Amino acid sequence: MGHRANYVIVESGRVSIHHSQFGALSTAVHALLGPREFAGHAGGLDTRDTLTDDTWCEGAILADYDARLLLLHTDHGPARESLGFRRAYLAVLRERWPGWQVRWATRDQADLVDHLRVNPENVVGDRSPHRPALTAADVVAGLGVAYTVFNQPVTTEDYRRSVDLTDSPPDLGGPHAETVLTVRFPDGALRDFSCGRDIPVAAALDVGPGLLAALADQTGHPLPHELCAGEGVFVDARTRRIRAWPTPRRGDLEHPARRWPGWTVEWHDEGLPEQAAQSGRSPAPYRLTADHLLRLGNRLLGDAGDEAVLARIAAHA
Repeated sequence: MGHRANYVIVESGRVSIHHSQFGALSTAVHALLGPREFAGHAGGLDTRDTLTDDTWCEGAILADYDARLLLLHTDHGPARESLGFRRAYLAVLRERWPGWQVRWATRDQADLVDHLRVNPENVVGDRSPHRPALTAADVVAGLGVAYTVFNQPVTTEDYRRSVDLTDSPPDLGGPHAETVLTVRFPDGALRDFSCGRDIPVAAALDVGPGLLAALADQTGHPLPHELCAGEGVFVDARTRRIRAWPTPRRGDLEHPARRWPGWTVEWHDEGLPEQAAQSGRSPAPYRLTADHLLRLGNRLLGDAGDEAVLARIAAHA
């Protein structure tokens, strides 16, 4: 399919759409150019009359110089894969685009279409997730299993030991393999439960309040480092509030809410440290360190790494 990207400039009421055949691989790097340099880079690309549809488009930057808004997304690299890195990366972007609102387009092309107020037909496809239909028993059966290899379970304990927090992630399972469920039960007891990405957080929430009854007799697991966690949720039975992450990439936000009548269901992109903070614990032990951010920053920037940019990324640990 290639790695196509849409680069959109809005200035003086005029919208210009530019196309890059392989731009999605460098979208996050090009956004770091800042307002002036980015306009020059995007202006030198091929122009199109319409946005490339999201079947083919794997990244985009929209720079609205009138509204001073920067929207971006990419399917590639650490800014997509790691919410911890994305937090630091977006903080640096805001420094390089002073006075601008800088946002990750969590809904990909749909966010650009909404801002531009154009017809989404033939641009935004139906990419709703096809997640498994799970029962409470399915979730309980998956607790403590990070993934399977040749149909053999790898426990979360073994998986975490295989993730060297000072080096690269494991070959099997990859980083961010765990789904982490934090529950404050009606009696105030707080426990964390880990399972694998075969149990997406939205699928677990689809079980509804019966999930709490199923988890009430389970002993739980220690909270992992965010390098190990890819999805999570804090369910607070005392306040009847649910805060889950990451934000779904398509219009699937209300589906779990229908399973929890009388509850508030919210989504965010702050990851596991915020989940810890919501439950009354310090987020610091779970955050990526400056060393982690430097390694991921080097991966993002490659051989053309800018030492000043890397230093700013690491400063947001």
